[in-house]
Amino acid sequence: MIADDVTPEAAASLLAKQGGRLAVLSAEGGIFTTLAGHYSGGVPSLEVFLKGHAGDLLRVDRKGRPAEHIPAPALTLGLAVQPEVLADIARMRGFRGRGLLARILYALPENTVGRRRIGAPAVPASVAQAYTAGLARVVPELAGREERVRLRLSAEPNERVLELERRLELRLAPEADLAPIAHWTAKAHRRDRADGRVAAPGRDAAAGLGDARATPPC
Repeated sequence: MIADDVTPEAAASLLAKQGGRLAVLSAEGGIFTTLAGHYSGGVPSLEVFLKGHAGDLLRVDRKGRPAEHIPAPALTLGLAVQPEVLADIARMRGFRGRGLLARILYALPENTVGRRRIGAPAVPASVAQAYTAGLARVVPELAGREERVRLRLSAEPNERVLELERRLELRLAPEADLAPIAHWTAKAHRRDRADGRVAAPGRDAAAGLGDARATPPC
């Protein structure tokens, strides 16, 4: 269920073979060069990744091969790249206009070079073993789920989300402070859904790891 630098065509085939689920995980950003058209004559090929994020019907028809239909694809993209890669993809053709950049959650940690702790102790063996054992229990259970899980907010958190969207909307106007990143911020509803998609497996993982204190109430 995990791939690295994969072409969009191969990603579609893997999604079809694996019940619509795939994670592209890498310590490099080569996948962006591929999406930008490295193997397709410079024409961006984003369809699989756009629909894989949104869960929209994905249909791939190729000459000489059976058609591949994925009703509800779930494609995860997890990359650890250098800041320069983020600057590069901002300039890649079609990435912003078609919404690829706006679908990504970014994290840019502070550079601690020059202040790192040298000789820091390793993770205790008992912690590493418990973590490994917990994941070994949780991952097969999550992978074996056939039906999609719907997350529904209760009244109070739902109102908080709406209030956040109301405040953000005022800051998206051409003269407001978030105008330069309006294409990303405007998809606030996607951010809300993404938060839930990240939090829910984390809650299951915390339960699988046996730490009830880390498991928030529903």
